Amino acid sequence: MRRRKKVSRRPRPRSLFERPHQGVGERLPGQRKYNQPVTALPAFHVVWSCLAARLYAARWPPLGWLWWSIVAFLAVSCVTTGMHAAADVVAGFAACMLVSHRDAVWRRVCNGAEHIANSWREITIGPVRLMSHGIYAGLGAAVGIVIAVALAGRQNAVWLAAMTLAGLVGAALWAQLVEGSPQLLRPYGYFGTVVTAVVLAAIASLAGADAWLLFVSFGVGSCFAQAIGRMRCLVQGCCHGREAPDSVGIRYVHPLSRAVRLSGLGGVPLHPTQLYSMLWTVLVGLLLLRLWAIQAPLQFLAGMYFILIGLGRFVEEHFRGEPQTAVIAGLRLYQWLSIAFVIGGAALTALGSRAAPSAIGFDPRVLPIALVVGAIYYLAYGADIPGSDRRFSRLR
Repeated sequence: MRRRKKVSRRPRPRSLFERPHQGVGERLPGQRKYNQPVTALPAFHVVWSCLAARLYAARWPPLGWLWWSIVAFLAVSCVTTGMHAAADVVAGFAACMLVSHRDAVWRRVCNGAEHIANSWREITIGPVRLMSHGIYAGLGAAVGIVIAVALAGRQNAVWLAAMTLAGLVGAALWAQLVEGSPQLLRPYGYFGTVVTAVVLAAIASLAGADAWLLFVSFGVGSCFAQAIGRMRCLVQGCCHGREAPDSVGIRYVHPLSRAVRLSGLGGVPLHPTQLYSMLWTVLVGLLLLRLWAIQAPLQFLAGMYFILIGLGRFVEEHFRGEPQTAVIAGLRLYQWLSIAFVIGGAALTALGSRAAPSAIGFDPRVLPIALVVGAIYYLAYGADIPGSDRRFSRLR
């Protein structure tokens, strides 16, 4: 019986990109070496190539198929070479569409904000009036606590709840000192919340708690809490903007809105400064979450919070139109405070290098605390006694 000669099979030649030590393949690991952990979403390879393709297609319409074919091949290569995940590429196309149709998108967003701004609803039970937009403040406070506890752990839940409630008191006291008037019996001021949070974090450190962890986790959660709570500002008419072009503005027509009742700007297009704040604080919150995920130093996170919030608030104040805010040396009071935030934040980034701990994640056991705090915030921001002239009795 003839024995078959064993034939050794040569391995299948791998593609150029599968050979890490030959040709282009050996350069790919080097390109990914320093950006692998923070691969961009959206993929800017896709964003910029899409925008370029739109420009070239508009200039040379018969060659449109060529430009978009290049974009398609580039998008595929982003995934096959490992430079981007598929989600990065999809987000890149979405970002391009958003930029390309920004005017229409912004108008739709403003229309939604205008609908919310004129959605005031209220009921009266005896001497107490309950307003619908207080729900946004309560929901924001609850979400903020849930996020903060997910970062700092349930063992810090009581301190974080205390900071949130103390922030409410601080905001009320700040506004009474800075903006209080017979027409504004219960205003609130954001900067008072920050001051109170810093003080309470310092007190917590004396009791053995981690002040940096408490303050930074509270700050990250407050970004999302403020974004949700700004919808309450939209309805209340506080923090409203100055006059704006029709293409970017919103109109208040509800007679109970502060923009109509106190500022006399009913029917006038105004900058949606509350919307500006919402969008910016969400972006800041997402950036801080990303920095936390890569375990950036807590001191750096605290500094970035102050820097980014200060920059956003400085621009926001430029577009605000509330008459009661003082102007000092050509800048509004809160613009000067925003400058202090940026300077102070820059100093904080150099104070230490203790890495943020791994996030604990959502803990359903914190929900009762969050709901109680949220209910207190609703009462503070959505319930008042309209027949009284005492301090803190009326919201409008």
